[in-house]
Amino acid sequence: MDDFYLLQKLKKYEIDLHRSEPRKNHQQLCALLHHDFLEIGRSGQTYDRNAIILALENEAPYQVWSQDYVLKIMSVDVALLTYKAAKLRTDGQLENCSIRSSLWKLEREQWKMIFHQGTALDGFEKNSNS
Repeated sequence: MDDFYLLQKLKKYEIDLHRSEPRKNHQQLCALLHHDFLEIGRSGQTYDRNAIILALENEAPYQVWSQDYVLKIMSVDVALLTYKAAKLRTDGQLENCSIRSSLWKLEREQWKMIFHQGTALDGFEKNSNS
């Protein structure tokens, strides 16, 4: 699999995880999150797979803006995806900005997120080319 194709695939998975419908779909979350998944949130709090699935299924919906995706291949079965993200307000402004990193692991021909971290940013300018 070439790097561009993998970047597009993992970017799609990340965007799926930003959308309300997949966040409320237990089967889809289980398919995308590795059984050893761990998240360090923007707040610094940690979550395991069960905790994050429960939180996502029960949260109030909101829109996420994301951009500047960069892929780094770590090995044949591990990839690091980094990008900027924020909550998109109804007036088009961004809030709760962060830089995010996700480790994806290839397991039985399926890419699954094994680690995710969000680090707070003061802000960033929207870039629609990402």
